[in-house]
This record gives sequence, C-alpha cells and structure tokens, in this order.
Amino acid sequence: MKKRIYLLIEILKREIDARILFAKEASDLGYSVVIGHKGVLWERLKYLRPGVVIFKSIGPRNTEIMKKLKSYGHHVAAYDEEMFINYDIKDAVERRIYPKSLNLLDHFFCWGDDDKNEIQKSFPNNKNIFSSTGNPRVDILKKQNRHIFNDEVEKIKNKYGNFILLTSSFSKINENQTEEKLGHVFNMVAMGKSIMSRELQVARNWRSLLQLDLEHYIKLVLNFHKYCPEKKLIIRPHPAENEKFWIGLTKNLKNVFTVSDNKSTNSWILASDLLIGHNDTTIIEASIMEKPVVNYVPCQNFPSVEYSVLKQFTIPVRSEEQLINIINKKNYEDHITKVKNTSEIKSYLNNFDENQSSTKKIIDQIKLREHEFNNLNVVDKYNNKFFSAYYEIKSNIGKLIKKLLFFKSVDKRTQNRKKQKFGDGISLNILKYKFFNLTGNKYEKDYKINKIFPHIFLIEKKDNE
Repeated sequence: MKKRIYLLIEILKREIDARILFAKEASDLGYSVVIGHKGVLWERLKYLRPGVVIFKSIGPRNTEIMKKLKSYGHHVAAYDEEMFINYDIKDAVERRIYPKSLNLLDHFFCWGDDDKNEIQKSFPNNKNIFSSTGNPRVDILKKQNRHIFNDEVEKIKNKYGNFILLTSSFSKINENQTEEKLGHVFNMVAMGKSIMSRELQVARNWRSLLQLDLEHYIKLVLNFHKYCPEKKLIIRPHPAENEKFWIGLTKNLKNVFTVSDNKSTNSWILASDLLIGHNDTTIIEASIMEKPVVNYVPCQNFPSVEYSVLKQFTIPVRSEEQLINIINKKNYEDHITKVKNTSEIKSYLNNFDENQSSTKKIIDQIKLREHEFNNLNVVDKYNNKFFSAYYEIKSNIGKLIKKLLFFKSVDKRTQNRKKQKFGDGISLNILKYKFFNLTGNKYEKDYKINKIFPHIFLIEKKDNE
C-alpha cells in the first residue's frame, strides 16, 4: 500500500500550482497524495488512512487539530509559507512558531539554513525535527515547470496587451476585514506584548514604512497618465488587502487599472513587461522566472524592516523620478536579475538551484519515519461514489436550510474575501487542467486524479500493468 501525504489549500490561486507540482513529484516517487481545502479536509481526515499531514503554518489555532490528527494515527509536519522572506528572522520565529504546536510536529521543513538555524537556536529540544528542504513555491517558478502558467499568461496578454504590473503589498494598513479592527501593532499590545518590547518596535517600524510608502504609491498611480502616457499600469491587490481601495483610486484613470481575479500572480508576472514590487516575495518570484523587476521603496527611514535577501535580486529604487525613467525605457533587460552570490541565496532558499527539488528533499525526510506506518493496514472509509454524492447533497441541503432559517442579507465583503481566497473552490476539472498543463499528454496515461470527498482529491501514479 502506498504511503500517504496530505496537502492543504487555503488561498487557491496562490497555492494550487505548487501543490500540483508536489503531488506530481511525490506520485513519481511512489506516494499517494491527497489535496483538499483546509476546512473540509479537517472534517474528513478521521476517515482517511494515516499519513503525513503537511501544515502551512503552526500558529496557536492549529494546536487542537494537530492533537486530533495524531489521535487518528497521522503524522504531523509543517513548513511556514509566510517565512519565505523576513526582515528579522528572530522576530519571525517569535511571531510565527507557537511552541505547543511545534511540540506536536514530526517534521518541520525549513526554507533554508537561515531560518532553520534560528528556529533550532530558539527550540533546541526539538532540533531533530528540522531540515532545510526549500519549498515547492520556488520549484514551480523554475524553467522546467513554469509552463504550467502558459495558458493563463496567453489569456492575460490577449486581454490586456503590454502592461507594467504593480503588486500591492499593504495589507497591514489596508486590511480586508469584515469588521473594524485595531491595527496589528495595537492588537499585539492587547495580546500582552510589552510596549517597550523589541517585537513591538519592529512592528511599529514596519507599519510606518508601509504608511509612508503607500503615500508615494498613491501619488505614482494618480499621476501615471502624465508621467507615462504611452504605458499601461495594472495593479494587483494582495489577497489580504481591501481591493475596494485600489478600485476606487483607479476607476477614473486613463491608463491605470485594478484587476483582481482568480489567476495566479505568477501568471500575471510572466505576462507583464515589468514588475514593480514593494519589499515583498513577488520580487523574488519575478527574478526566478527571469522577468524584469524593480523594488520601489521610497522611504529610507526604516532599513531594519527591509528584506535583506531582496538586495541579492534587485537594488531598491528610492525616488519616483528614477522609477519613471525606468518605466519609460523601451525595454527592461537591464532589470532582469543576474544573481552573483548563489551560496548566500541558498541559505535563504535551499532549493534555489534549477536542478534542486524541495519535494524530493521533503520525501527524504518523511522516509526516515515512514516505517512507523508499515503495520497500519488501514484503508480509506466512505470515499466511494455513493458517499461522495451523499456529502455533496448534504452540503447543499445544509446551505439551503441555513439560508431559510437565518434569512438575512449576505455580507458582500465577507463573500468577496472568500471568493478572493478560494474562487469557486477546487474542482476535478481545475486539478486535471492544471495537471495537464504541467505534465502534458502523459497525464491521463500515467496518473489518476479522483474526487474522494467534496473539495478533496486523490492523486497517484498509475501502477504498471
């Protein structure tokens, strides 16, 4: 019986492609992979045979579900996708590594030695679970894999033509929430952090940088038609941002547009002529995909919260004049990254090299403990066509009853946020479409993709007959 790995999806457009790549490579190595929406998968894992469940973070909200999964016989692993880059690794570890969740882990897969060493230093009693593997989010950007985006890229180009892409990253001051909230700095105080703590000072500096730089970005957007009349600017808000701010800002502008759809940001980067990023991961993503990119950070007052690794990829642009001169060039070849110090980058991104696969490194670590599953002769329960149809009907009836019993106007902002994060949900057609884009005609011959519960799917390589 094939060993099982479970992958969670929270934000569909940002995560699905890397999950598909992981599933393909793990299937090639003889594993059975289940991909599912996080909330639905939690409810069904008690029916699915024991395997390794890989979390995308280990905050306090995950502790209880981890305990349940271990009681069902699963192993629990994690990587922290938000630790992709950071301005202060010590601060990132303090904020994102929750000790009670960490103590339940069988594996923790680090981006590189930079975060691995700091986490081990902070949690020496858990040092045996940490390994530097990198992450599939990097592998999907590499030359041999990025054709998975080709179809979306073509659709974007056909619709929008040539354009400059601006990826907004101001969620901490333009948060997409359904209710009014205190800012994250004040929330930290409310949660017990000392006003004089180093962690709170870092948060203040980060918020101040965002506040000042957003003012420069607004000025750039409002005056873009004067500065660059022959160019087109498209703004893509971060999923955690309130997109209405950008839509309102750009609705009457001639050559500036806000677009929020369910296509991957990587597809938008590949379709663009030039990316303008703000101290965020899209700069690294564009660089790995060999696209021209600039990091526009006009405020220089808070160097402690600028991501140092980004300087390996692109030199920060500090003035609007400098940025406009770059945008008005005929081509942007000078702004395609040519990395010199790959050894330093690999300390942040272990699988940075073109021929390195984080999935294979993760599988190597899983194999170290897979013997613990050898005597578990357990099969999946309730995953045939009858039960799948039953759960679909039950879900739809539940939604209908909820509407009838609690008739009230739907909060559109809540619905829009869910739509941004998960679109119309995972479907068998989406998975097959993505898998076909990655593997080509080999997909139907070599792999099988089956729906086992609503929003939960099994991917395996077919056995040789």
